[in-house]
Amino acid sequence: MKIERLLNILFYLLNRERVTANELAQQFQVSKRTILRDIDTLSLSGVPIYAEVGAKGGYSIHREYHINSKIMNQENIEYVVLAIESLRGVYGSKIVDETYEKVRHIFTNQKIEGQADRLDLSVLSEHPEVVSRLNLIKEAIREQKQIEFIYTNRKNQTKNVRIDSLQLCYKWYSWYVFGYNHLKSDYRMYKLVRMQEVKQTQRLWQQHQEVNTLFLNYEKKWAQKERQLVLIRYLKCYRGLIEEYFSGEIILEQEEMITSKIWLRKDDFVQFSLLLGFGPKIEILEPASFSEKVQRHLEETLKKNYPNGDR
Repeated sequence: MKIERLLNILFYLLNRERVTANELAQQFQVSKRTILRDIDTLSLSGVPIYAEVGAKGGYSIHREYHINSKIMNQENIEYVVLAIESLRGVYGSKIVDETYEKVRHIFTNQKIEGQADRLDLSVLSEHPEVVSRLNLIKEAIREQKQIEFIYTNRKNQTKNVRIDSLQLCYKWYSWYVFGYNHLKSDYRMYKLVRMQEVKQTQRLWQQHQEVNTLFLNYEKKWAQKERQLVLIRYLKCYRGLIEEYFSGEIILEQEEMITSKIWLRKDDFVQFSLLLGFGPKIEILEPASFSEKVQRHLEETLKKNYPNGDR
């Protein structure tokens, strides 16, 4: 959009001594003619832009034209920069770089690099189409439009879904959309990587009250839903890994072995796979039904991959 580009050009100029029209055109992926019109628009709006001709010429803004940054102390600035840098792996670098340009100008007299903290929110395995779905859903939320899509749940069941898209949520290294499902008459959350053929509809939804409260209530209800208590025993050297991946508590600690009870969500593919990944390093004690489920899974895996019994 033109207004957004004008703001980005403004901050780009503020952070540099001099910039040519060709450089601006390349940076913002528009023609040189468009840049010249944008420069005229900024000048007419009162921005003191100066043009210099010659081999070292270009556009610049008077050094005294800047935004007051006294309301922020050094610690405030470090947290702002930390948040921006941490979002690089989530939103992609372009929008982060644009935001960083603005922050650089606002805090031009402050040290904003080399902070001690760092948050890595990158998603190495996220599907490349998720970004386009993310932008489409963000637009639908802003315009209060319903979206439709084909969804495959964790049981590999596929269904058509229509929701009021209320909020995007990033957790567990993935993007989710929280919304109101009209067919279920309830609030649900959907993982973007499992969504196909996502499109906006022309149906507008009415304002939902306290979306943040609705989301938190959903999270609380989901966390308590269909949990199963499993008793396991393992070598003490694996305690750190067990506590990292599963919630629960130790009920018996011996010289070499530990017995713990852990909570698993029923039919949760990820948690089940994590437990299987420990292989012979753990022993499932209770309940018998869960132990039998693991045994059936392993037998079916062996039968599928070694049909002749060759192992």
